[in-house]
Amino acid sequence: MGYKIQTRKQQVTIECFEELVSYFGLSLREIEKSLTSFAIIQNIFEGKLNLDYSDLSVFISIIKSVSPEVYRKLSKNNITYEELLTETSLNGLESEAWGDKPEGHPLKWLLKYFLSTDKEAAALLEKGNYLESRISYGRRDTVKSICDWLETFKRD
Repeated sequence: MGYKIQTRKQQVTIECFEELVSYFGLSLREIEKSLTSFAIIQNIFEGKLNLDYSDLSVFISIIKSVSPEVYRKLSKNNITYEELLTETSLNGLESEAWGDKPEGHPLKWLLKYFLSTDKEAAALLEKGNYLESRISYGRRDTVKSICDWLETFKRD
């Protein structure tokens, strides 16, 4: 797809994609569809998304391919974190590098933060900002925004 790895951020994004492809057991067709969606997002922002947006974009691109109903709920901001875990079987996603930090994986922590209420998000941050070197907490509608970016190029 022409995605050239030139930075550590890009390498981490590719590793996230590979991890999720393996976790969900994507077919070649699903990988192609996911990469196409991800490429759309990357092209919109000329590859300048920060790491949390890139990881979330990878996840949403994959969910759009493998679970369209869950994607629709995400795009309408109509799903809780717990529902997302159940409907996507994301419960088992773990990262050894993440250790014993909350949620067991940085992507799950991001999803929990961005799908929570303002009060729940504040409580999460009180427990610790586990991605302090790479996340900005200004936008609470990040997941919906990423879906909106993909819908900009939707064919009718």
